[in-house]
Amino acid sequence: MSHSWNPDKWVASNPLVTENFKRARAKLIADGLKENPEVGLDADPVINGNDCPDSYTVKSAKASGDTASVVLVGPKDYPAQLKVRLVKMGGKWLVEASGMMLR
Repeated sequence: MSHSWNPDKWVASNPLVTENFKRARAKLIADGLKENPEVGLDADPVINGNDCPDSYTVKSAKASGDTASVVLVGPKDYPAQLKVRLVKMGGKWLVEASGMMLR
């Protein structure tokens, strides 16, 4: 039995990301396809790259009111960093932007 993971469906149905996150990600992908129809963006806009560690830990976090910034870091064998912006909506913290969306 073959299982395939579809990141577009996962993001679209994910209750932990904002609608702004979903729109920004879709725009980055669409713009990448316009610029280079053969290859597209050539990277995952969420992580700003093609490869990522299996897990991250929090390196730093700052919150002010209903917004927060978090820096995640991978393990020693893959110390990639990922910046994430969160917003508090309806009493829950949601991912507003990460990776290429923070440019």
